[in-house]
Amino acid sequence: MKRRRHQSDTSEVALMAVMTKAMGAFLILMVFAMQYYIPDFTAEQIAAIVNRSIGSVRKDLAGAVDRIKKGDFTKQDLEALQREIEVALAKLSQAESDITRLQTRLDQSVSQLRRVEGERARLEAEAQELKAEIARLRAFDPAKMQAAIERLTGELSDKLAEVEALKNQLHKLSGARALSIHMQYQNCGDEIIALAVARQDGRDGKSTSLIPVDGSTAYTPVGRSFTPTPEGTNTYFTFLADPVYGEEVSQVWLAHRALPGDTYAIYLNDLNRAMEQRANTQGPSIEESSCRVRLSIYDGKTNLNLDQSIGATNPFAFGKAVRVTQDALVPVNTSSSEAQWFQRNLLEAPCKALTCDPNSQEARKTVFGLLEGIYQYRLSRTPTPRIQVDPNAVNQIIDDLKTGFLSGRFTQNSLSRFAALAIAPPAGSVTSGAAPGADIIAETRKRLADTDIPSSLQREFLTRASQGWWSSDEFERRIQSVAKTTAPAPSPAGPTSVENPGRVIALLRTLTDTGFMTPDVAARWSVLVKQMPPSPPAASVPTGLNRNEIIAQMTNKGFPPEFASFVAGRMMSGAIKLDDYIYAMKVTKGNTPR
Repeated sequence: MKRRRHQSDTSEVALMAVMTKAMGAFLILMVFAMQYYIPDFTAEQIAAIVNRSIGSVRKDLAGAVDRIKKGDFTKQDLEALQREIEVALAKLSQAESDITRLQTRLDQSVSQLRRVEGERARLEAEAQELKAEIARLRAFDPAKMQAAIERLTGELSDKLAEVEALKNQLHKLSGARALSIHMQYQNCGDEIIALAVARQDGRDGKSTSLIPVDGSTAYTPVGRSFTPTPEGTNTYFTFLADPVYGEEVSQVWLAHRALPGDTYAIYLNDLNRAMEQRANTQGPSIEESSCRVRLSIYDGKTNLNLDQSIGATNPFAFGKAVRVTQDALVPVNTSSSEAQWFQRNLLEAPCKALTCDPNSQEARKTVFGLLEGIYQYRLSRTPTPRIQVDPNAVNQIIDDLKTGFLSGRFTQNSLSRFAALAIAPPAGSVTSGAAPGADIIAETRKRLADTDIPSSLQREFLTRASQGWWSSDEFERRIQSVAKTTAPAPSPAGPTSVENPGRVIALLRTLTDTGFMTPDVAARWSVLVKQMPPSPPAASVPTGLNRNEIIAQMTNKGFPPEFASFVAGRMMSGAIKLDDYIYAMKVTKGNTPR
């Protein structure tokens, strides 16, 4: 049986031809590209290759050197030697390339090594931190941590409460407005009147009880002197003088945040009512020692006015209570008992040296500091513009008055009389006239020499008199006003108000009005305080009396400290007998001081 003949299709032959050609082309490309192939050897492999290349070159060069030494060369030998040298040079070039690759790989290895070292240092630092954290966690005390959490929670709660309180306060202050109280008085001589204000806070904008009771808001403290200004308030005094209208003293008290519901109690203090006022000081005499005070109260919406007299009969007076509302400032109508409570609130307030110890150094400095500018103005004023005043003479008079008053040589009464001696007559008066003759001037100089008037004031008074500043009647009246010498300074037994018991009698009237004592008991005390010390004074303090104990007994019963100090001084001088004092204390109702 014959074998079946296989026939090939033309397409299969063509495909085989294409594949054969492609494989041939690939082999040719591989042969030509092989010399450019650089395997990715390791550094050790590259170093071995370089060593082998250099060894082969060294061997070829050694063989060439040997042949050169023999010196027997044919042309073919030279050509072969040349080829060997070229091959050696090619191998050297390849070795240089291998060295460059080796250097690159070495640099990369060094960089990688550095990175590894840095990473190791970082990991070591983290390891140390982890060790410290492990040690801290091992020492962890859950109880302490819980206590710390509770403490921080409490602090957070306190802070949140403060924030809430500040929000409430801010909401409350949004309705606040300024409140000003303007006090002024004119032509009151040397009177020093001070304004005192007590404030009662409203609660959530609502007014509380006018008279504080249990649970209600109390008033801020006041004093029978210059009351310190609390935070949020300030006050200042001004003195104005006009040739026609005279002198005016004013005090302005400002509250920067008056809130709806707040109540303000306004008081007046006559701080130096013991000072005698003469007509030539443009003020009232001691018999009618009172001063008309005008109060203006303004809160930006409403203006309230109040006129009140203050003086020897009511030196510490309650003026008015006003209340701030959302829409206006309204006066508070007080009943008789409420007015008495406010009056007693002032009488039982702290008493400082200015009012309770007027002869002390502190009180004298305060008084003269307030009056110095007024005296400077009065002594510098002239009856007519054509007359000029020597400012140096005026300054010397002020210095001499200050020295005498602060040293205790002058009383307040004497200071007022001396300061008024040489002032010009009021504007528009007819008190000026012809200058007195030389004989009258000489006689006057002798009369003034017997007084305690400073010599600088005597000279200026006579100089002004010779210029015709006053009429003859006014000239004589002024001389008589200072003819008597000043009263002696108080005894070392203690500061008293011997020269003017009327000031403590005025306190008796107030104590009667407030129910502290009956009118009959007040009359008994009035008789006691009017009694003068024996003349000449007793040689020693009565046996068994202690001034401080007497003051303590009276203040514990509720007497104002000034009244107690006065009575103790009179007892130490022998004016008030011990038996009379004991009986008067027994029949006095009194009350427990606050």
